[in-house]
Amino acid sequence: MLAFVRLGSFFWRSDPLEHADVIHSLAGSRMERQLEAGLLYKDGWAPLILFTQEQFDLAERHLQRLGIQPVTGAETARRQLMQLGIPASAFLIPPELHDNTAEEAATLRRLAVSHHWRTVILVTSGYHTRRSGYAFERALRGTGVRLIVRPSRFDDGHPARWWRFRSDIRWILSEGPKFASYLFGLAE
Repeated sequence: MLAFVRLGSFFWRSDPLEHADVIHSLAGSRMERQLEAGLLYKDGWAPLILFTQEQFDLAERHLQRLGIQPVTGAETARRQLMQLGIPASAFLIPPELHDNTAEEAATLRRLAVSHHWRTVILVTSGYHTRRSGYAFERALRGTGVRLIVRPSRFDDGHPARWWRFRSDIRWILSEGPKFASYLFGLAE
C-alpha cells in the first residue's frame, strides 16, 4: 500500500537549481513548461532557453498541404515570453520536429556537444520529470553534461495525493508504462 501512495512522488523529480548553460523546456505543453523556463531565465539561472518542437498534428499537416504554415508551440511561447522582456537572442529553437522524449534527448545531446554546454536545466511537467530525466541522462552519457531536472511550478499535479485527482491518475497511468519501457530498453 505504501508503494501505491508514494507512486506520485516517485514520478515527480525536482533537483536543486544551479546555474547552467541552458534551460531546456520540453515540448508537449502550451505554456506550462515554457513559462517556467522563461521565469528561470529571468531569475538568472542560465543565459539561454532551448525549446524543442513537437510533430505537427493531422490538422496542422493539412494546413501545410493547403500552403499555410502553422505556428509551432515553441514559436508561440517565444513570442509570449518576449513580451515579458526576454530578448529574442535568448532563444534557441532547432528546426527538428520531435515525436517523443527520446528524440528531444538526442537533439539536446547534439547541441550540448556542439555548444560545449556543461550543465542543463531540464524543465517539464511534474509527472514527466522521472522518465525525462532518465531518458536525458541516458542520452547524455559520456558527454560530461550535468542535468538538473525541474518540474514546472505551473503544473497543478498533486503527487502526494495523486489517486484523488483524475488528471493525476491519467498522468500515472501514462507515465508508468512509458517509464517501464525505458527501463527495459524498449524505448530509445
